[in-house]
Amino acid sequence: MAARTNILRPAARPWQYNVYWIFTIGGTMIIMIGFIIGIILSRQAGGYWSDNSKFARDCALIEQAPQPSGFAATDALIENCLSNPDRIAAESASSPQELQDDLSQLASWPKWVKPFVFVGVMSFMVGIALEFSSIPKLLQNRGRVMGAAYTQIVKR
Repeated sequence: MAARTNILRPAARPWQYNVYWIFTIGGTMIIMIGFIIGIILSRQAGGYWSDNSKFARDCALIEQAPQPSGFAATDALIENCLSNPDRIAAESASSPQELQDDLSQLASWPKWVKPFVFVGVMSFMVGIALEFSSIPKLLQNRGRVMGAAYTQIVKR
C-alpha cells in the first residue's frame, strides 16, 4: 500500500493562544501581591490608629520637622505636648519616632501600590483579550480540518 501524503494534521495555534497565559497569570500575581501588601498595611494601620491616642499622634507630628501638609499645630497644642511628656508616654504604645515612621509608611505605600495593582488588572485583562482573540482563528482552523476530514470519511 502506498504511503499517504495527505495526512491530516491539526493546524498551528495562533500566537495569541501561546502567550495569553503569561499576561493572565502575571496579572493575577501582581493583584495578589497588592492584596498581601494591603493586609500588612491594615495591621499596621490598626496599630497606629487604635493603640495610640490622638494626643500622642499629634505630639509625634509636632516633633517632626517640617510639618506635614494639612497639619496646623496650634500654640496651645504645642505647649500642651511640651508640658506633658508623661501623658504622651501613657497614651502611646510607641515612641514618637515610631509613630512618625508608621504614619510615613501608611501615607507612602498606597501611592505606589494602587498603580501597581492597576498594572496587574490591565495585564489580566490583556491576557483575557488575547485568549478571546484566538477563538476565531481556532474555529477557522478547526473548520478547515473538519472539512478535510469529512471528505476523507465520505471517500471510505
